[in-house]
Amino acid sequence: VSVINILEFQLMNCTFTKNEAKGSTGGAIQIQNVHVIFLKCNMFRNNSALKVGGGITFDTIIRLEIGNSCFLHQFSSGSGGAVFVEGKYASNSVNIYNVVFITNSAKFNGGALFLVSPHQLRLKGSIFFCNTASQTAGALFIISERSSNVSLSGLNFSRNHALEEASALYITGISNIVMINSKLAGLLNTTIRDIGNVKLITVQSTRAYFNNIHFANLSQIRVFLEIISNLLDFKRIR
Repeated sequence: VSVINILEFQLMNCTFTKNEAKGSTGGAIQIQNVHVIFLKCNMFRNNSALKVGGGITFDTIIRLEIGNSCFLHQFSSGSGGAVFVEGKYASNSVNIYNVVFITNSAKFNGGALFLVSPHQLRLKGSIFFCNTASQTAGALFIISERSSNVSLSGLNFSRNHALEEASALYITGISNIVMINSKLAGLLNTTIRDIGNVKLITVQSTRAYFNNIHFANLSQIRVFLEIISNLLDFKRIR
């Protein structure tokens, strides 16, 4: 499905199974230059793309909302195993909530979710389980070259894996990041470079705030958190 050059698009209660974008992006759906997008209560299963976004790609959006949906076993030969988002408008907003990402994979970065230049990103109440990337960020990759605010809350990362860096999430170029009430647990045993050493999180942000983050079932490995920030605040890290 290709959706291009309209003001608003809504997709609800739909299932996409075994679709393939052989020479393009977005295995099931490609959305480009659509101002407002609502996706709710959808299932994406076994879709793939030769380029980015095994399930969906979003290019040049103003407002995007994805809720109460599931991405199962998507594959991208590029980045963004399940979803690839590029918000080219300076004031774009992305809201993702109650979404499950399971066994998605990317040949490059962002095994489940890859986001470029989100101005306002809210990611809440979602699960990332057994997603993989051959390079960086087994689950979530966020990169920005302009002012960006990222809010991550109520997330569960479990058994995600990246061959090079950041088994769970990699975030760079962000102005402000807040991560609260989240859990990172049960990584895969094979990891980057040296087996038994995992760089779980990599964050580069002007301001970073972490509160009530729970690390569990990591006793068999050494975990590295690389956080580069001018203002850094940690509270209730377990």
